[in-house]
Amino acid sequence: MGVGESYMKDGVLCGRPAPDAREKWMHYILQHFENPAKTQVWKAVSLDGDLVGFAVAEIQEDGDAPFGVVSDVLVKEDFRGKGTGALLLQTAIGWLRSSGVSGVYLESGRDNHAAHRFFEKRGFVHVSEIYKLV
Repeated sequence: MGVGESYMKDGVLCGRPAPDAREKWMHYILQHFENPAKTQVWKAVSLDGDLVGFAVAEIQEDGDAPFGVVSDVLVKEDFRGKGTGALLLQTAIGWLRSSGVSGVYLESGRDNHAAHRFFEKRGFVHVSEIYKLV
């Protein structure tokens, strides 16, 4: 699997996987398993046992109160629109809320309009812009 048909580069979701995307994501996920009280990863598996999606959520404590971050929700294209992403997101939010966070945030690529609609449909609102010096 190549990072859910997308990958991150400088905080921007790109439309094609990096050649070493799998290794980068595995390193990212494994380093977060060091503290399961602060980070959780959920996976969605097809009836055939294939990985079709995953979600990562983290608790951050660098603000006035702990807050949640949904770091990733990625679903293979063939499985989108069937409830897989919604279930992964709902599970991540449920865990964050049960952990007592003050709010839940996520970042989405500027031109990823389908994802924006997906998140807005589930109660997220646009609250920030991220800028990069080039």
